[in-house]
Amino acid sequence: MGQVQNPVMDEVLEQINEYARLHPGEIVCLCPQCRSDIAALALRKLPAKYTTTEKGAYFVRVELQSRQAQLDIFKALRDAVQTVNQNPHHE
Repeated sequence: MGQVQNPVMDEVLEQINEYARLHPGEIVCLCPQCRSDIAALALRKLPAKYTTTEKGAYFVRVELQSRQAQLDIFKALRDAVQTVNQNPHHE
């Protein structure tokens, strides 16, 4: 049996860095806790696409490059960033 993968999670984690680069100063804190909170909140709004093969992961990654998928990820990240900025889990 192959290892269970969620390429959506991988894409969200990558997009947090891209979001921070394109929107400097919008993310108040990029510590590991805030990054994890942003990812978790964004992933709740996105459909998981689990796979157990590299071929399956490849097809999901290709699908995630569509304009609509990228827009959905951006919206989920924007909402998550706003929530975490307002309620960080640290001082």
